[in-house]
Amino acid sequence: MAHACRNVARTRGGMARTRGNMADSVGIGAMMRRGLLIVVLVGVLSFSACHMIQVSTPDPVDSVVMVYNVGGYGSGAIIGPDCVLTARHMTINEGIRVTTADGADYEVVRVVQDKDSDLALLYIDGQFDEVPLVLDPTPLKVGDEVIVIGTPMGEKALMNCVVTGRVVKVDVETPLPGVDSADMYDVHAGPGFSGGPVLDNRGRIRGVHTVSVAALGGGVPVGELDVP
Repeated sequence: MAHACRNVARTRGGMARTRGNMADSVGIGAMMRRGLLIVVLVGVLSFSACHMIQVSTPDPVDSVVMVYNVGGYGSGAIIGPDCVLTARHMTINEGIRVTTADGADYEVVRVVQDKDSDLALLYIDGQFDEVPLVLDPTPLKVGDEVIVIGTPMGEKALMNCVVTGRVVKVDVETPLPGVDSADMYDVHAGPGFSGGPVLDNRGRIRGVHTVSVAALGGGVPVGELDVP
């Protein structure tokens, strides 16, 4: 399991362009020839080592937002021009807003909750500049690699950190209200990751992070999403 904030390097026209606040210290821009690497620094904010994951889509981190309201904070993923997928328990308080990776802040004007699972959609008055992520309802299997993105403790300086792991059990019953079952992975994603996307190594959303149990994390599969 790896915990970390990540940096992204891209190559365009033979020139490497590094994105992220830690880019200079990581220094992988020259190593990029094509595609996209998500660099995950191992350890809880220790930044002591790097783990690199190849993702075959535009940078998914750019399309993850921070979700906050009068009662707390979490994360979500842009899935449409004006739409964010998040956890339903992130929508129980008033004053919901979302902040993008580049600092743009939006008021949520409409909330659609899934009555049967811990999933919800948020709609803003406007349009995002970011590329929407793609939902993949294909069920995860034990052993599949997953990437969870969120903002620990709602700290903007740590926005869109990445943790990685593998699925250890699927369709596990949970005792938590509103979360009947979840796919469990060997990732402990703490407060601030709730509502964040659970991605596969193609950058597709396979679930939404909703629970943490001991050293494990759990996500609701997007295949369960059922909203009007």
